[in-house]
Amino acid sequence: MKSYQIVRYLPAYQTEWDDFVANNGNATFLFYRDFMEYHQDWFDDASLLIFNQQKLVGILPGHRVERRFCSHRGLTYAGLIVDKKMGVSEIESVFNQLLTHLKKNDFDELEIKITPAFYQEKYNSAIEYFLFQKHAKLIRRDLNFLIDLTSPIDFHKTKSQMANRQLPSQLSIEKSSDFIPYWNQVLTPVLEKQYGAKPVHSLDEITLLAQKFPENIQLYQVVYNQVCVAGIVLFIHKKTVKSQYSAVNEVGKKVRALDYLYLFLIKKFQAEGFHYFDLGHANKSEGFDFEANLANYKKELGGRPVNADCYLLNL
Repeated sequence: MKSYQIVRYLPAYQTEWDDFVANNGNATFLFYRDFMEYHQDWFDDASLLIFNQQKLVGILPGHRVERRFCSHRGLTYAGLIVDKKMGVSEIESVFNQLLTHLKKNDFDELEIKITPAFYQEKYNSAIEYFLFQKHAKLIRRDLNFLIDLTSPIDFHKTKSQMANRQLPSQLSIEKSSDFIPYWNQVLTPVLEKQYGAKPVHSLDEITLLAQKFPENIQLYQVVYNQVCVAGIVLFIHKKTVKSQYSAVNEVGKKVRALDYLYLFLIKKFQAEGFHYFDLGHANKSEGFDFEANLANYKKELGGRPVNADCYLLNL
């Protein structure tokens, strides 16, 4: 059995970490340190690097919550990312040595959000198998809605009719680098009114991240009478695009601004050769329930339910 060296992330490793992310088809831009560290004050970072004879062969983004290692509550998904050349036996060895390392460093539990298959260039579910083998508990399952852009899209009749219409003359769809109107006039008040919540990212944070990752984080908005009435912030990774934040105000609802925007974006990215459009989940109550109206809306756009899982393993 190979012996791997497991070390805690330090800023000196940033270049090596980011290079590994850039060259690993199963890692996404969420794992770049500049993305992970925008909210570094919120989390006690405990990320790990796995080396084999000084070659980096794996990373585990994560943080400490008391005696639990979490990968990662500040990211949509995370988990162990290993060298694409590794076989099952090697991954098993890495995983077992990782668990030993965590126990030696005062962790009692490992919580992992699995990176969904459609974000992985070469899908590898070995970690799920080893979690099952060690009796890990499935503690959350989100009902994500995914559109397969490589096949004809199964729009609901009403959405299909809209998709074939010309955009009404009083509406315009714009790509914008200015997040202020959408964030302050649409997204934040809508979330507050509907859910009593705020966006996970502040205006300053999303603006900074979009500046650091302009190809990956983009805002499209609908303007009606020169005012923003709806918008969608996209997280784009290789051939998958995700609706990260979408909202429409009361004026926008009357002119179906969000419907037009979604349909525009779905057709745009399909024409550009993207594989998937991730509409996000429709869950509430820590994943134990879902919002039927929201789930139905995503279905009408052509989305199909795909599970996104989170496991807890007692060490």
